[in-house]
Amino acid sequence: MPKLETVIIAHETLVKVVQDHKRVISWYNIPPSKNFFSEVYGKSISYDVFGIMPHPFCFAERSSLSVILNLFNKDPATNAIVLSKTNKKGQSPIFINRKLFDSHSTLHLKEINDYCKKRSLKTYTTEGIFKTL
Repeated sequence: MPKLETVIIAHETLVKVVQDHKRVISWYNIPPSKNFFSEVYGKSISYDVFGIMPHPFCFAERSSLSVILNLFNKDPATNAIVLSKTNKKGQSPIFINRKLFDSHSTLHLKEINDYCKKRSLKTYTTEGIFKTL
């Protein structure tokens, strides 16, 4: 499987994203809703990695996105999810390897762990990549 390069990130708020990774598109002011994940995820088909950055999170370092992509690219055929250990009100940033998920399915966040377990896909929980505003 080729290395993952292109990233799309959906942000709830308008936060300047300064990262050393160049192949990234950011969507801003995406309102949280019951169907937020499935609505936005379905529009990210042409990207390698899809991320959600809920308020009040942002990247901790200029190299945070590169760290995430390096985790995925260690084994892009099995590394499926990178998420934050930090959790505010049940929300945390999450990044998904789009190549390992059906691009037409309506995948819900609650189903991701089961999906990964059934297919022996790996999930990474990280610290220090994200911070709160």
